[in-house]
Amino acid sequence: MLRTNPDFYPLDVANYMLGGSFTSVLNNILREVKGFTYGAHSTIIGTKQYGLFLAYSLVRTNSTLESVNIFKTEMEKYRKSMPQETIDITKNALIKGNAMRFETIDSLLELLRNISTYDLPLDYIKKEEAYLKSLTVEKQLEIVNKYLDPDKMYYVVVGDAKTQLDGLEKVGIGKPILLK
Repeated sequence: MLRTNPDFYPLDVANYMLGGSFTSVLNNILREVKGFTYGAHSTIIGTKQYGLFLAYSLVRTNSTLESVNIFKTEMEKYRKSMPQETIDITKNALIKGNAMRFETIDSLLELLRNISTYDLPLDYIKKEEAYLKSLTVEKQLEIVNKYLDPDKMYYVVVGDAKTQLDGLEKVGIGKPILLK
């Protein structure tokens, strides 16, 4: 999704609890519950020319297949239901985070650069906060279902093909293609 798409910020907000924060679903499961990694993340990247959704982690070789399955499964679950607590945490964290988001000259310069580069309105931060304040489970699920479909994603797995390649097809992400 391009940064100029009106759904860019809502999608970025929706990603917050999936993998966009330390307390996210992906990080909690892969780091805290399973102990496979120091961190698991997802992010929305939008520019004028292209947009990306990336979900990623560095895991031990013997946990690769289970980790890929967790990424896919958790994205599927995220599309189906969402507790009100997820919305409340997201709203609270992002609104409070704005207080520190523009403390430095560099961060203010970045704000102006975004306005200029993406032709954003001068009050776009206030509009983002208004969106957050009006956020509901239904709005969040609508945007997630519109843009985050794990069955339409490309999965890139880097690792030991000898031990991991055969099992990848069982995860349900399609037939693996080995690149050397």
